[in-house]
Amino acid sequence: MEPTDMPVHITEISLDGLPPQPEIHLRPRRVNLIYGRNEHGKTRLVEFILSSLLRSSSKMTLRPVEAAGFVTVSGLPDAEETRFNPRSRSKLEDYLPAPDAGLPPQLARLLVVKGAENALQANTPGGLGRAALKDYLSNQGVIDRIQDRVPKTTRQAQVTDGRIVGPQNGDLKKRKENLDKLAMIDRLFAEIDAQLSDGPLGQLSARLVEVQEAAAGQKTARQQYVNRLAVDLARWQQESDALPGHEVLHLDADIREEQRLKEEIDRLTRSCREKMPLQADYHWLEAALQTYRAATIPQHDEPVWLYPVLAAVSVVATVLLAFFEFPWAALVTALAALLTGYLAYRRLRSDALANVIAPENRLIMAEFERRFHTRCSGITDLQMKKTSLEQEISLLKTQTELLKTGTERLQDLSREIEHRLTLWLPDWRSVAKNRQAALQILQDRRTFLENSITRVQIALKSSPVQPVPGGETARADEFNPQVLVDLEEESTRIKEKMEDLNRQKTILRQRICDVTGESVTRSLAELIPALQSMRMELEHNARAQTAEILAGIAVTQAAQELRAGEDTALQTALNNPVIREPIHALTGRYERVDLVEDRLDVSDSFQSFRLDELSTGAQEQVLLGLRIGMASRLFEGQPLFLILDDAFQHSDWLRRPAMVDEVLRLAQTGWQVFYLTMDDHLRDLFLEKTPPLLGDDFMAFTMKE
Repeated sequence: MEPTDMPVHITEISLDGLPPQPEIHLRPRRVNLIYGRNEHGKTRLVEFILSSLLRSSSKMTLRPVEAAGFVTVSGLPDAEETRFNPRSRSKLEDYLPAPDAGLPPQLARLLVVKGAENALQANTPGGLGRAALKDYLSNQGVIDRIQDRVPKTTRQAQVTDGRIVGPQNGDLKKRKENLDKLAMIDRLFAEIDAQLSDGPLGQLSARLVEVQEAAAGQKTARQQYVNRLAVDLARWQQESDALPGHEVLHLDADIREEQRLKEEIDRLTRSCREKMPLQADYHWLEAALQTYRAATIPQHDEPVWLYPVLAAVSVVATVLLAFFEFPWAALVTALAALLTGYLAYRRLRSDALANVIAPENRLIMAEFERRFHTRCSGITDLQMKKTSLEQEISLLKTQTELLKTGTERLQDLSREIEHRLTLWLPDWRSVAKNRQAALQILQDRRTFLENSITRVQIALKSSPVQPVPGGETARADEFNPQVLVDLEEESTRIKEKMEDLNRQKTILRQRICDVTGESVTRSLAELIPALQSMRMELEHNARAQTAEILAGIAVTQAAQELRAGEDTALQTALNNPVIREPIHALTGRYERVDLVEDRLDVSDSFQSFRLDELSTGAQEQVLLGLRIGMASRLFEGQPLFLILDDAFQHSDWLRRPAMVDEVLRLAQTGWQVFYLTMDDHLRDLFLEKTPPLLGDDFMAFTMKE
């Protein structure tokens, strides 16, 4: 059955600074599933909501809330929406109409299950005992003898749907006037909190001064940085002019030429050294030839050439006669050719033997064999060897000339290289690898100069300021371009925020003055204490009036009916179907809860069990069912919200669907449900079951990884 009153629901959650999450902004629906892995901010989100909404959350163990933001609630009396934050002076308890038994002292524990902590009463077996049941279920009566002290108007009033109704005169009229004024002042404080929650104007102003001073320091450092760039550019340009690039290339070429000349001179020197002994051999051969010719003894009177010529003529004649087919004549000439050839051979052999037999020639041939390690047959071998040596001697002369010319060129080139190295690199001789190492130093220096000049020129062109000749450079190292950009952007943001705050403060100051009657010329800091004093007075009066009226109503009601025993009242409340049905739906087994002394027993169709002896999952199911049942009973006609932080994580998978169904049933009656989980199975159950029942009135949100 749908409730008759407007439900009290959370309509907006906005917060920033919830590590490791980015800024979160949610618009909750009837059922809200928030899924995220462990240590990703779910519990911190619950703690933020608790600290923002409920004063009784101070009795729970919560970590300090550092996130900035707010929680908006709808359905509160005389307000469409009310915004709360952890620093708000007013909390939800200040707005909720008191149910029949008044707001319980542990409202946060009733509406919130944080991290599967289902216990409603600490240090109690099973997590719930008599004391908590009295707070949530027992409607303590008052005695009749004080009824006469209750004003007549109060005796005519009653609490309906969590509200005090009755004749609007006397104490009820005064209370309503005070509550109306208090609500208006609370709205003003809510606006003050909202407008100043990002930091007071004074803090922004102080921060702006710090940022501007830091930016000015960066600009000074930037100017000095540019000045130093100009100095570096002039110095590097001067060094570059003193070490031209083409000269370094020429020096490289000269060093390579010097090395080539050294290698060529070494080669020529080795070759000449190898050929020097040949000169003595050549001179000996010249003398040997002259001696050999002089020692030759002629043997015959006829010319040496006679027999060879006759042999040649006979051969020619034989060929011709044979060609013209004169065989007998050809035979005669052939025999003549053989005879003359034999005579020519014998003549030559005779002359050779005669020359060899000469004593001088024998000595020459022996010396020839000793010098050249080869046999000498006569003057022909001597002449051939001399001709061969003449080529080597000619080559030796050429190489000697080249060696002389190359040595002179090498000396001149070496002096030139040493002169340039000394000019550009005075300590070049200390380099271990000498010239090549010195050249590498010069090349590296040239490359460094070119890169440095290019880099500085680019930096100077891109700089918004120009160098100052002779300017300071001491703070150049402090300059950081990104820091300057960040500081200027922050300065702009602070100025915009300060302007917005000043506008809001002006409007807010006028509204406060309309309430307090103070002069609009006074500052907000002067007006707030006056508004606080007025609020404290109105709140004190309203609380006193409400307490007096509620006490009077309670006394009147208690006096009108007989009060049963406390155990009977509590057991009757526990037997209420509103409480029993959620327990059975969630557990699937237990149908009854009984108060035995100070503990609770649960029963199924066959036997009873102590609540503290059940498994963790079963205890959580029973306590969650009791929580849902007591909340439904306590705020009947006024649905609120229920926050479950992994309340089903210890339940077995067979019971989880039933627990989700019961939560959805509660939502269909008007209650708003938040379920936070890191369990994929529970997430999937909500995603499967909720849309068919509630349609668009369902929100699913996943925490960022």
